[in-house]
Amino acid sequence: MAIHINLLSEQLIPNVIPTLSDKINVTKMYIVVAGESLQYKANHLKDFYQGKGIEEVEFFQCEDPNDFYALKFKAAELYKNIKAFYPEETIALNATCGTKPMSLAFTMEFDNLEQFSMPLYTDTINKRVIILNDNEKLDFLPYSDVLNIQDYFNLNHFDVHEQRFEDFAQMRDRESLTKQIMNAARNFPKAVSAMNAICQSTNFNDDAKFDNTAQLKYTPKGDLKTILSTAQNHGLLKYTNEYVTFESADAARYLGGGWFEDLIYLAAEKAGIDKVALNVEGHLMSQRDGKPVLNEFDVVLMHNNQMKIVEAKTVNWDYSEGQGQQATLKLDSLTNTYAGTFGSGTIASVFPFTQRIEDRISALRSIEGLHVTSFKQLIGHLEQWKNSTLPK
Repeated sequence: MAIHINLLSEQLIPNVIPTLSDKINVTKMYIVVAGESLQYKANHLKDFYQGKGIEEVEFFQCEDPNDFYALKFKAAELYKNIKAFYPEETIALNATCGTKPMSLAFTMEFDNLEQFSMPLYTDTINKRVIILNDNEKLDFLPYSDVLNIQDYFNLNHFDVHEQRFEDFAQMRDRESLTKQIMNAARNFPKAVSAMNAICQSTNFNDDAKFDNTAQLKYTPKGDLKTILSTAQNHGLLKYTNEYVTFESADAARYLGGGWFEDLIYLAAEKAGIDKVALNVEGHLMSQRDGKPVLNEFDVVLMHNNQMKIVEAKTVNWDYSEGQGQQATLKLDSLTNTYAGTFGSGTIASVFPFTQRIEDRISALRSIEGLHVTSFKQLIGHLEQWKNSTLPK
């Protein structure tokens, strides 16, 4: 059995990974708080642990997070108390977070393997937990995949209202159509753009305003007619030379761009990514009072405690330059705020980016652009990301 100690700072995830990796053995948690500015973080972390079944969580208060000698005195006090009340327990001090003086002071005090006390460091780059000790022969501790999508967002103070886990039976039924639309986007972009416009005219994102019948501005021909006929064969719509009648708002949503989210979901499954959700909606927890600003993510991927937020775009950037600027800035902001230090964002597009949009994306730290040209290429890209989350 073990006593775990977390040094508090802005980032919570490096603290949580070793603790939850050893959850079955945790007798008690101490959260070391220095000063008052992060007390809200401490309260949040305590609630998180207790929600995960670690009931015994206690705060240990220090005054100044930068007063090394005072911190060293407090570290000695905590060590003495733990040894007095839990003499048989292993002590695991996570020294990853806190200020540098906090980390150094507590590491010096708790580095005593002979007394079953060890300071730890969560190496999120190489995906391992290191024992901070001079002994070079020590094995790494478990870096387990302990976080799900809701956990990750929770630790970044984002409250998830809902997340859609796609019905795989329905997705499988549509898989051939999804891939056909992807091929059409590559070979016949005008037809896909026309399909988008038809679907948008139904107001499929607003149930109160949804109109399942869209009037055509011209008789469908060529590639557009092929897409409409294929969708009709799948039972998603019926069409004449003048009107398109959609089976439901979901059908219009799918044909108006939702198919691309399906494609990403299917590719993520093929790539072996553990956790995938679509249309994740929520708000910052600090906005709980009053009317919070809602945010929605098209696709969220999680693998080995790492997150990727994917914005799925089916717009033709040659005619939507303004949307490019809006999409890149929005995703960069959302990724920094909600995915944090250990997350990344991708703008996935079925159409090539303009040079201006590529330049804008390359200037942003947290996001990348991906022009999807095929299902196979998309799988390969997601496999590369998945592999980057594994231990090195």
